[in-house]
Parts: sequence; C-alpha cells; structure tokens
Amino acid sequence: MSEILLHLFKANLALVLLYGLYFLALRRLTFYNFNRAYLWFTVLFSAVYPALDLTWFSQQKPTFLPALPSPSVYWPQPEAFPVASENIIDYGEVAILLFCTGAALMFVRLLVQFFSLYRLHRKSKPSKVQHIPFRKVAEQISPFSFGRNIYLNPAPFEAQELKLILEHEQVHVKQAHTLDVLLAELLTVFGWLNPMAWKMRQSIKENLEFIADRQLLHKGADRKIYQYSLLRAVSPSSLLVVHPFNAIPLKNRIMMMNQPQSTRSHLLKSLLALPLIAGLLLFSGTDSLSEIPEKLQSTAQQAVAVAQQQSTPAKKKQEVKSSSSPAANKEKATTKFTPPVVKRDKQTVKFMPPVVKKDEEPVQEKQDLPADYKAFLKRNPSVKRLTWANETLSIHLKSGKTEQYPSTVKGMAAAEKKYGKLPALPAPPPPAPPAPDAPQAKLPPPPPFTTDLPQEFKERNPTVKGLSSDEGTLYVIFKSGEVESFDQTPEGRTAFEKKFGTLPPPPPPVRVKKDLPPPPPPTRNKLN
Repeated sequence: MSEILLHLFKANLALVLLYGLYFLALRRLTFYNFNRAYLWFTVLFSAVYPALDLTWFSQQKPTFLPALPSPSVYWPQPEAFPVASENIIDYGEVAILLFCTGAALMFVRLLVQFFSLYRLHRKSKPSKVQHIPFRKVAEQISPFSFGRNIYLNPAPFEAQELKLILEHEQVHVKQAHTLDVLLAELLTVFGWLNPMAWKMRQSIKENLEFIADRQLLHKGADRKIYQYSLLRAVSPSSLLVVHPFNAIPLKNRIMMMNQPQSTRSHLLKSLLALPLIAGLLLFSGTDSLSEIPEKLQSTAQQAVAVAQQQSTPAKKKQEVKSSSSPAANKEKATTKFTPPVVKRDKQTVKFMPPVVKKDEEPVQEKQDLPADYKAFLKRNPSVKRLTWANETLSIHLKSGKTEQYPSTVKGMAAAEKKYGKLPALPAPPPPAPPAPDAPQAKLPPPPPFTTDLPQEFKERNPTVKGLSSDEGTLYVIFKSGEVESFDQTPEGRTAFEKKFGTLPPPPPPVRVKKDLPPPPPPTRNKLN
C-alpha cells in the first residue's frame, strides 16, 4: 500500500512543480504551440516519473575485502506479546480506498458526458455553410467541436459571424485539439484531489482557444467582427468533454488577441524546468515516504561540503597573496602597461587599437528618409531605427536593446515623453479588393445594451454608445466600434468611475400587471 501512496505523491509533486513554472513564467507568452507541447510533457512526465528507476546510475562497483573471522554471539530474543490485530486501522488502505472511490465517480461522470454527446449527435443533422461541413443542432447551444465534427445552431448568427465561427472550430478539428481535451479530463479523473490538476485542465483548454484565435486572425479575419461574435455566442454548454466556442472568459481571450508577439528570448524561461526535473529525478529512487526527509538532509549536507571545498582554495590563495613581500607588491603596483612590439623586416611596428567612429551609421540609414524621421534620429543619437508591427511601436537602440510601446494614446504619450515628437506612422497597405461574385456582408449589430444611460452620462461621455454586462464583467461599447471591459469588483468600479464618471444605477424592477377578465355585458330588462 505504501508503494501506491508513494507513486501518487511523486506524480502530484511533479505536476505541481512543472505546472507552477508554466503558470508563473510561460502562461502569458504568445508561443501557444510551445505551451501546448509543454503541457503535454508535464502530464506525461508526471504519470511516468514515479515508475522511473535511476538507482543503477548512482551504483558503484563493489569492492571485495578479505573475510575476517568474527565471533558469533547469540542473544536470546524475548517472546513477543500477542497483539490483537482486529482493532488496528490501516490508514494507508483508507486513503487508497478514498482515492479509488473519487476516481471511480469522476470516471462515471466522464461516461455520462460521453453519453450526452452521443444523444446530441443522434439528434443533429449534417449541413454545410460555404463548403464547411458541420452538424446542425436544433437546441440553443454554444458552438463546439469534438473529433472531426462541429456542432452548432446557425439560427442566431449572421452570415459573416457564422463563417468566422466555423473557421475557428475548423482549427480545433484540423489540429486534433480533442486529444488535449480528453487528456485534461483524464487528468482530473486521476488527480481529482490535486487543485493544480483542475487549474491545469483549464489552462489546457485556454491555450487551445488562443491557438485558434491567433490562427484565425493570421488568415485576415476582422478583429472587431470576431470579437463581436464572441460576445454574441454566450450560451453555456453542459458538456465537459467538448470544446465550446466561448468556454474561456472573453476578457482573457480579447487580452491575448491584443497581446504583442513575445520575443524568442522569453523562451529561455522554459530552461527553468531543467533544475526541477533534475531535482525530481534525484528522488526517483526513494522507496518509502519516510526516506524523503533523510534524502533532503543528505542532499543539504553534500551541498554544504561542496561549498566548503570550493571556499578552501580561495582562502589558501588569499593567504599566499597576503604572505608576499611588500616590495614585490610595490613593484607590481608601479608597473605600467606597454603595447607589444613586433619586429618585421627590421622595422618596429606597434599594435594600436582599431579606431571606431561613433557617429558612423550603417549604409541603410544613409538612404533617403522622411524629414521628420531624420530629425528624430538626429535628436536621439542613441536610437538606431523605428519599426511598427502588430499595433506596437518598437524603438531599436544602438546598444542592442529594444523598447516596445503599444499604439495607444497612453503608449504614444510615454514614447514622446522620453524621445520627443515621433515621426509619422507609415501608410498602411491598401485593403484587398472584395471578391467580384460575393456580395459585401453587412456588419453584425453591436452587442445588446443592458444598461440605460442617463442624459448626464451621455453628455459627459459623448464617445460612449452603450453599456453591457455579462458574468461579472462590464463592457463599454464606443461609437467607433471598440469594446473596453471592466471587472464588476470594487477595483473595477473605481477604474470605471475614474474614467467615465459615476456608474448609472440599475433600472428599477418593472411590475407586470396581470390581465383582468373583461367586465360582463350589461343586461336589459325585458318588457312584459
């Protein structure tokens, strides 16, 4: 029984350490495919790691010593008193029984989800929209994909929104994201006691949504229309083994869509997993839970011994230096450095350091540039060049560093505060002409407004079109089509009121009057 508990302890320890590194260092990077591979490695390594046996690596060759005669001593053992085993409770067996019971219930829950999906598949009908196949569902559900099938109800969506949703779900189908979802569900079946397993299940599904969103935006999808489609598809799904279109909070997805591309140097953070894996492999030969404190203590003692050995030569060198004569020290202090001399063809040539012109610029910067760009470089001699990409201004310095500023009012103000007036942005490329046969689709309507705006609020904020709230988040829809979100917490309300003023009060409840039956018709008295 102790072997099973030790196996579970090692697996959960590896999961906590490796996922903790992902949550702290890799979660907000835009290398989504790398994060997907790292999460797969974390789950598989945590499952296989307890079964690894690396004791052979640390085994030494036995040394044979000559046998010495040893006196044989016999100590009589006292008779053991019989102990009644009926009243002894094996807490290890109780813990394993509880774990197996929870895992069985979680597995039954997973089977129920599969059965619900099978019933939904039987009710759905095959259909196509713009050569994209899907299963048409009559119920009001959030669009999702499972395996190679896409399930949705196309009624509440416009034509352009429906195309974006199908292309989004097609990314899940082509990249086999269902395997990741099944891996996350099996992780919660066998790791239901570990809170990190549930958190990692959410991170796996969140990263898959980031992959699909980026793939769709790289194909040229309109960012605003796509975000509107996310706001409209708010129907929750009761199936956990599928991948709904809006399974992840909209705030995280919109934030990662606007996140600038991470540099390759950020991938060096993943190297922090190597010492974690090395530390886990160090304890792979532990045979019982009681040996873990002993191994920790022995490892600490070895580290202290190595540190003392490394500090001993340094102390000896310091003693040798201090024991040297003061005359020698004075001679060393007064010695001046002279450049080396080389005799070549009876001539004396001195090695001189190469002369570097600080004001010299590369050939590319000497080409014809706009006047404001030349003035900016002349005013800031430490700047090498400017680049605009992905709604981000990058200022490349001659020292090799790069500073990035978002293309917002706040970001441009910060850049101008440090470097002065910026040159004009380059002209964007002309938009691609629409297809001659396909008519222009109408833009979808903005998300529904759930808060009435008083006249005072409209006069104070003329650029605001309406407010909408959903699942603890307040959305501000501007007349330009942009959407800004605030959490419905004290901090979020303070930030909202700081920017837009007092939040409008919620509308009073409307009392519905019950329809009264019509009065009876008047009766007339008959004349005799």
